[in-house]
Amino acid sequence: MRTILTVTEEYWPEPGGGNLATHLIVDILSQLDDIRVVVVSGAENPARITAVKHVSTPLLRASNKIELWTKLTLLTRCGWFQRMLDSADTVYIPRFCYPLVPLANKRGKKVVVHLHNYQPISYNAAALCNSHKSNGLEAIKHAARHELMEHESPARAVLSGLLTMMAKLSRLWISGADKIICVSHRQCEIVSSYAPEVARKMEVIYNPLPEASTTEKQPGKPTIMYLGGDSYLKGFHVFLRASYELLENGFDTKFMLTRVFKDTNRLLIKRLNNRFDEAYSLLTCPKHEQLLDVLSRSWALMFPSLWEEPLPYAVIEAMLSGTIPVASNVGGIPEIVGGTFAEKMLFEPGNIQQCADRLASLLAMSEDQVVDVGLSLRETVLRKFESEAVRTKLLQAFSD
Repeated sequence: MRTILTVTEEYWPEPGGGNLATHLIVDILSQLDDIRVVVVSGAENPARITAVKHVSTPLLRASNKIELWTKLTLLTRCGWFQRMLDSADTVYIPRFCYPLVPLANKRGKKVVVHLHNYQPISYNAAALCNSHKSNGLEAIKHAARHELMEHESPARAVLSGLLTMMAKLSRLWISGADKIICVSHRQCEIVSSYAPEVARKMEVIYNPLPEASTTEKQPGKPTIMYLGGDSYLKGFHVFLRASYELLENGFDTKFMLTRVFKDTNRLLIKRLNNRFDEAYSLLTCPKHEQLLDVLSRSWALMFPSLWEEPLPYAVIEAMLSGTIPVASNVGGIPEIVGGTFAEKMLFEPGNIQQCADRLASLLAMSEDQVVDVGLSLRETVLRKFESEAVRTKLLQAFSD
């Protein structure tokens, strides 16, 4: 029996598409008779799978990657972890525990790194649209801009220039992996163009499909859902301005949104609600299942992201729920929606007018049209990300 040791600082149900994908992949691997899966994570309450041994450790809980990588040094000195590593045949790294790669190499273990981000080319693991084509100085400018816009922190903006070295360190570590899994062709193209030394080890495998609502869609009053919180990278400002334009032009619709953290943004939404008769509803800390329920009853998912989203589960879950994504033409999104009605709903990242126009054309549709398009989207995504095909490619990646 082969043992796969999965080491990750986070694990589902902690938020994030990568965490959900890791949980689904662990579940797939654990169903095989000849494979034993062990997960070591920093999650305090991880989602449990009967056949999987899960060990939680505070040495994988950190507020940033520098702290994480420092703690990993301590973890590798623990006798219990060394015994786990010695008994493993494969080490699976789905997040940022890259310093383990050279240690696993020395012990003759196969290493599989799963990229759900752009850590090998960006210190903050995100690639703004076209920023990966920048030279060294421009890359530092992009990093500083990200910190100013996302975190409103001049100090972090200044520090970001130094932290760009983290990407080079990450590339050095993952270059020792036997297999590097990317989740979309676009992500693979971006990473390999910037880090050609790892290109030959890279393979594109789509993430397993998550569960989604299977109930008949009854959309009712037009509702548009936005899940990006008040993140600059997720296009919060695009959402606000495009939604404002729709309401100003007399469209009778409601907007559902989550995770607005900044007081200034909460106040802004309150003012908009005073002007537009409570058109914005804020979902406070909903569970994933509750989000899926609201998503299944919405006409559209508004997804105005400004970064090269590798393969966002939000778009996939929307289509599985029969909800039409109106999304930026970034990252792996065109791979998800290609050949469908949702492809016509793509807009240039940051283009507020295009976003508003796409939403306006959707809101002009009848309920029956929305339901019919939703059914077609669901059928397409089930076919395109066919579960058995994804499962076969995953198993092959771990067995080669």
